[in-house]
Amino acid sequence: MKDKSKLVLVVLTLIACGWPSAYSQPREPQASQQPPQSTNSNPNAASAPQRPSPPPANGQKATHATALLSEGTDVNLAIDQDLSSKTAQEGDPVEFVLTEDIRVGDLVVVRAGARGVGEVTNAEKREWFSEDKPELSIRPDYLKVGSFKIRLRGTYGVAKGRKDVKIKKGQRVTVHVAQDIYLPAA
Repeated sequence: MKDKSKLVLVVLTLIACGWPSAYSQPREPQASQQPPQSTNSNPNAASAPQRPSPPPANGQKATHATALLSEGTDVNLAIDQDLSSKTAQEGDPVEFVLTEDIRVGDLVVVRAGARGVGEVTNAEKREWFSEDKPELSIRPDYLKVGSFKIRLRGTYGVAKGRKDVKIKKGQRVTVHVAQDIYLPAA
């Protein structure tokens, strides 16, 4: 009886440690799994490129092609609010609108009108007793396209003489894509 108890204990231990799965046949990858992420040799990149969801698993064909929007691609934005160094503070949110479609080859991946978000990075008011010039700087952070956020890099700043700095709604700004991202056609 002692030998049977030991055998049962060994079998239970092996099962608890995953023994059956270790010796089972390898499984085929499921259709819903994402393709493997490539390693990025750029140490400044925040993460690997975002990928769109895979095509539907119910046998339907994907309706959109995907394309790689590369880091450094120009992005033309318009500021969507009036700003002033007199009232703005560092960290205040700033809204942007994409002014031109973004294309990868002949494929449009982001349509004009997409919304963007950024923030005020520097706001120095005019002090009546100071010789310093007032300044106002903003930084677009990302464009929101469906479930994707296209990270952006670049800043826009203004410094003037003795008057407060104002940035009018509609002011154009060109920034760049901060990291590679895969996007479906728009």
